[in-house]
Amino acid sequence: MKRLFLLVIVISSLLASCGENTVSYREVPQEKVNENVKIFIQSVQGIQDQGRNGIYKYYDKENIQYLYVTQDFLADGKGFGGLDIETDADSMHLYLKESEEPTEDTYRLYRIESNREFTYSKIYKNGEETYFGTIGVRGD
Repeated sequence: MKRLFLLVIVISSLLASCGENTVSYREVPQEKVNENVKIFIQSVQGIQDQGRNGIYKYYDKENIQYLYVTQDFLADGKGFGGLDIETDADSMHLYLKESEEPTEDTYRLYRIESNREFTYSKIYKNGEETYFGTIGVRGD
């Protein structure tokens, strides 16, 4: 009887974990991304808009996207902080932070992989919702 009960608990936990949203991300150098991502980065670097916020997103392949953050994101004297990602039923929430310590980096590029697509993608700077300067999508 105890074995049966234990078996039911194990199977239930496995089935419950199958429906979870799995998202992983890592920082990558521009040299290590494919040509489509490089072209997107070059295109946003050429934008001459004084109001740009330095946050760009590119949808590459199914369930793979890139977040490109430039120095335009930073307030004077600040550096790049971290990235946190949270998900719910239909949204991916990306939380970017600035660091009090200035950095010499000119950009941050993150590769984000998920096990499914999301209807909405929201971006936050230091806890406050903001917007993507540009969103690109792979054309093929």
